[in-house]
Amino acid sequence: MIAVATSSHLLLAQSRATSAPQAARKISTDMTCASELGTGLKTKRRFCDVVITPLASESVTIKIPPHTGSALLQFDLHNRFDISTQPLAPLLFAHQVATVSVVRSPGAPIESAAVMGEIRVAADAYDRVESGTAPGVLKAVAPGQPQSVRMTIPAGVASVAILGVKLAATGPTGATEVFETQGRPIAVVSNVRVDYTPR
Repeated sequence: MIAVATSSHLLLAQSRATSAPQAARKISTDMTCASELGTGLKTKRRFCDVVITPLASESVTIKIPPHTGSALLQFDLHNRFDISTQPLAPLLFAHQVATVSVVRSPGAPIESAAVMGEIRVAADAYDRVESGTAPGVLKAVAPGQPQSVRMTIPAGVASVAILGVKLAATGPTGATEVFETQGRPIAVVSNVRVDYTPR
């Protein structure tokens, strides 16, 4: 009888342990931009430039709230195209491949990502951004079509940065130039979110 009662208590304790509710996951969109491109007219998204730099403070920084286990970082990466602000101006063909790196601290990369796109007419842009100088005046820079990026952020990481690495740009002549100069914006990010389990 004692053995049976003990077994019953053990089974009840195990049942309670396995039925304990799991902590609900949350989404954070806390992002700091050193260079804001602006808010999209069509999508209302916040667009931020990704800059070639070794310093997180000079590009895009994303806060990772205190969490248990790993977190999931997701964002859309866009090419950064020059577009004439004149409605009837011809648009020259451009093809770009931009490479960025997500780092946890200087010299500690987590993963790299790349976006490839091209533009021939203004309608190829994903969205346009107002210049802020006057109503209806658009910036001469626009984000290309988005490339969805997903990557796992290790436990214990409090923030990450998206840093530009290099840009390979092909113009209408077919010649390709590679840019790796620090301080140059080479891509655009939007729709940043972190999926995590609160600690």
